[in-house]
Amino acid sequence: MTQQYYSIITNAGLLKNAAANAPGGSLVNLTHLAVGDASYNPTGAATALQNEKYRTTLTHVVIDENNPNQLIVEAVINETVGPFYIREVGIFDSAGALFAIGKYPETFKPDLPAGSGKRLYIRMILGFASSPNVELVISSDINNDPNFSTDVNNALAQRLVKTQNLSDLSDLAVARNNLNVYSKSEIHSLSKKNYLINGNFDFWQRGSSTTTNGVYLADRFVSYNGDGARTYSRGSFAYGQTEVPNNPKYYLRHQQTTQASVSSPSIHQRIEDVRTLSGQTVTLSFYAKVASGTVQLIPRFTQNFGSGGSSGVNTDGSTLTITSAWQKFVVTVNIPSISGKTVGANSSLALIFAFFAGVTFDFYLAQVQLEKGSVATDFQFRHITEELVLCQRYFQKSYSVDVDPGTNTSEGILTYFSDGVSMTQGGQLSYCPEMRTTPTVNVYNPVTGAVGYGKRSDGNAIAFTGMSAHSSRQGRFYFTSGQSTTAWITWHWTADAEL
Repeated sequence: MTQQYYSIITNAGLLKNAAANAPGGSLVNLTHLAVGDASYNPTGAATALQNEKYRTTLTHVVIDENNPNQLIVEAVINETVGPFYIREVGIFDSAGALFAIGKYPETFKPDLPAGSGKRLYIRMILGFASSPNVELVISSDINNDPNFSTDVNNALAQRLVKTQNLSDLSDLAVARNNLNVYSKSEIHSLSKKNYLINGNFDFWQRGSSTTTNGVYLADRFVSYNGDGARTYSRGSFAYGQTEVPNNPKYYLRHQQTTQASVSSPSIHQRIEDVRTLSGQTVTLSFYAKVASGTVQLIPRFTQNFGSGGSSGVNTDGSTLTITSAWQKFVVTVNIPSISGKTVGANSSLALIFAFFAGVTFDFYLAQVQLEKGSVATDFQFRHITEELVLCQRYFQKSYSVDVDPGTNTSEGILTYFSDGVSMTQGGQLSYCPEMRTTPTVNVYNPVTGAVGYGKRSDGNAIAFTGMSAHSSRQGRFYFTSGQSTTAWITWHWTADAEL
């Protein structure tokens, strides 16, 4: 049976929630509910009600305690408002954008001056792929909540006579974390607390093993061998292991096979924009081990002020000794303010696992998290699709997510028809999501994997010559011009916009 009445998040609402989900994103501030009398089937493309009759301030915006992926939004229309019919309802944010829209069962709203008063409580329940990132609203006026009575309110008042619960404890933050008790502002930050991307090492779009220095394999993580040699690879956890909680699939492995003599081996993730976490207390937590023996490392935070900016600033945590057993490590530091600094293009805050020169080791790393505050909370698992989209701001490809670039496969290829006459030949591509900056593009022959070449339908390779009209959103591929015969051209591609 087709659902007759429903509510949906608009396209604009989905974009705003996605932006809020990004590390450092601002919460969506939902402020108003509007009702109208138009009868139709709303779609996500809507930007306004078709015939708005009344708008009021929201009284409740809360996460459903039984389903963290559902948002409950409520408002009250008082007795004196009316008369009109209600058939459509919308939720608006502080910028006036329509965040959600619903088809409402036809309801007549009389007004008290006409002789019949009715206070109307309207509730919308909105579903999300992961926990929504919105400002929570809880009205202190019991008249705005249809779920409370005076008796219930009085009973709660008798029980909650102490206004400074847990105030007698020496470390309130630790106690509240142990009890999972948080303020509203802390609940907001917990929904997107991990400032690192791919901290669970779920995505390895570029491949699973390399000895090349200074390259990315695990998305957003780059490994350096110093002036020695190392193998950077993906390791797999055994099914059912319990040493690292939550059943992760993969860990990062840095195997230093030749000692570095001068520069130190290291593992980095660069967080976009040096303003991130500046002037804040932050806590890093991660699981680590070595295959045998021990190795020491320093968790380092480097504020890079970008091209033409101030000199970088390093903040080091305590030196840690990693043993042959999986162990959780926690480091808290104060990131300096950037007051008085000059910030240029491509600035960042880098997390660096810095090893010492002069040793060989086989290091494993899992479940890396960086969050505000002085307490290490449980590792945050974002929805797998959301995590991939965050990775794709920095690296995208035509291959399936688990297929290495250069693999012989036709799945995902781009195709363009060459008429054998045009002086320029190519095909258009749009990046989704938009990338951090105009990316560096590589083209691959879909059969041989040769870099810099596509394949013609006659089997011959054709050279890729570059991109035009190229930006962080789109570009056009160009291949060798002047081909004498018509042919289909096919190719794979990668686009890299890392810091």
